[in-house]
Amino acid sequence: MPYCQKCGAKLADDVQYCYNCGALVAAPTTQLQRTCENSSRPPIHKNPRFIPVIVITIIALSALVIAVVALAPLNTVNFNEQNQIGPVGLNKLNLDFHADVGDIYIYTNLTGDDMIQMDVSATGSTNIFSSDQPVKFNVQNSTANDTQMVTATVSSQNIFPLSENLHVICNIYINPKADLTLNVHSDVGKVYMEAGSDTKISSLTLEVTTGNTNLNLQKGTIVKGDLRVSTVTGIVWFSMDQVDINKNVTLNLNSGVGSVEMIINQTQTFNGNLQVNAHTSTGNVNLNQMLIDNEVAARIQSSTGLGEIHVSMQNFNGLPSQIQSNNFPSKCNINMNLDTGVGNINLKATYQTLIEPALRV
Repeated sequence: MPYCQKCGAKLADDVQYCYNCGALVAAPTTQLQRTCENSSRPPIHKNPRFIPVIVITIIALSALVIAVVALAPLNTVNFNEQNQIGPVGLNKLNLDFHADVGDIYIYTNLTGDDMIQMDVSATGSTNIFSSDQPVKFNVQNSTANDTQMVTATVSSQNIFPLSENLHVICNIYINPKADLTLNVHSDVGKVYMEAGSDTKISSLTLEVTTGNTNLNLQKGTIVKGDLRVSTVTGIVWFSMDQVDINKNVTLNLNSGVGSVEMIINQTQTFNGNLQVNAHTSTGNVNLNQMLIDNEVAARIQSSTGLGEIHVSMQNFNGLPSQIQSNNFPSKCNINMNLDTGVGNINLKATYQTLIEPALRV
């Protein structure tokens, strides 16, 4: 029980003022409780582990910004280099050309005394860590056994190739006076060859790892050896129009993931037979047009693991898996094996003449 500190009168527990002298006795109980409660609360402290997290986050964001700026394609590229090899005093040209990135175009229309001319250009942009010379073009050549042998490479000098924005073009011009043995490859890009009249091909390989390949044999092209056109991922295009085949020749067309597209026009005879093998692992094989006539005959065999065979034919006979022109076999024959693992085979074949030519024995 409390007492008044001023007059000493005995007071009740819950009074605030002395009923004897009127002096203030004490704060209300609720106020005392609040004061005690507030005084008993522990002081608020910041979590010491939170500060390193903030620091690490700031450092990571700063590093990300620096990396984006450093790898951004900011440096403009304008590269061009040319190489000429001549004169045309030899009978044969052996070319091995490899680009790790770039589109390669081959033309057989070079005139003058040079046997081969190669132009490499690059446009676009690179990052600040790239070399001052983003593309390296290296050529080596020698002669042996009446043959001009040329080895050429085109390579990117960027240590961060995914951060660059380069467009590399390789133009190859060849004099048609020489017999050609060509081995041309691009890792990423495309390879395109257009063989004009009087071009003589002893051996040919066109390859791409990622990209398309295209071989166009125009009227008057002379083929003396086997041909191979392939890609791992992409489309293979092949066309021939009145080609002079001097022996039995094999043409291999291969696409891992993609398609094979063909156009064959051959109404004039040639000295030999042509074997065409077209294959895809995943994708269609399309003979978009075959037009033959006179003593040129054709037989086409088709197979697919998972897919269908569609045939449109005129003056051909047989089942979809094997058809042949009405004059097969003849003086010169085109035998075709078309195969795909997963995909369709589409054929459009026409033997133009209704009257079968006489078979020469």
